Amino acid sequence: MVLKGRKYLSRDMRYIISNPELCDVIFLVGPERTPVYGLRAILSARSRMFSQMIWSHQTRLKTRRGKKSRIRNILSSVWISVRRRSSYRLDHDVTNITIPIVDFQPEIFEHLMTYVHTGTVTIEPSTVVGLLNAAQVFGFSQLYRDSMNFAVSCISGQRSMEVMLASATHYYGFKSTRLLLKMVQRYISDYPDLLNMRSRHFRDLTVKVLSGRISDKE
Repeated sequence: MVLKGRKYLSRDMRYIISNPELCDVIFLVGPERTPVYGLRAILSARSRMFSQMIWSHQTRLKTRRGKKSRIRNILSSVWISVRRRSSYRLDHDVTNITIPIVDFQPEIFEHLMTYVHTGTVTIEPSTVVGLLNAAQVFGFSQLYRDSMNFAVSCISGQRSMEVMLASATHYYGFKSTRLLLKMVQRYISDYPDLLNMRSRHFRDLTVKVLSGRISDKE
């Protein structure tokens, strides 16, 4: 007999990554540096990219720790208590790794962390482009395939395509976004009356996105 408790494991993992005190990796995401949390062991096991990022930050922290240790060794015994407090703070910093993530929105990165730690994630028209690119960047092939399949299914729906195209403006520089927009362009070329049948906002958005004139601030 094999017992399976995936439902409860997924629930527990969601709780863990929502609790900063239980996590040892902090990602500061986007221009606002929004904190998103994860577990070093799981991140390293699931993604070579995350493993390399974590190793790189650990190496820099250890180097910094060594330099501070040499400085402490030349201080007089009067500063022993100061050295101990400094050492505690440094050890704490080494335990908790902080990594900046500038290319993704916090919502998208939170969805990615959910997928990494639980194996499940909800894909919606508003998040599919971000997840598609995150999956490619961090090496999650199954998430990439599922996101691409969902994105392709959104192309034929007015509302879903409109929402998806609006979210694409944040990720226009990514290879997967450009590939997806080429699919949209081919679809519109095959159905030239499509734009005339839809709202003006949809037509304007589609033309701007496909012409590459969208900026991150629009």
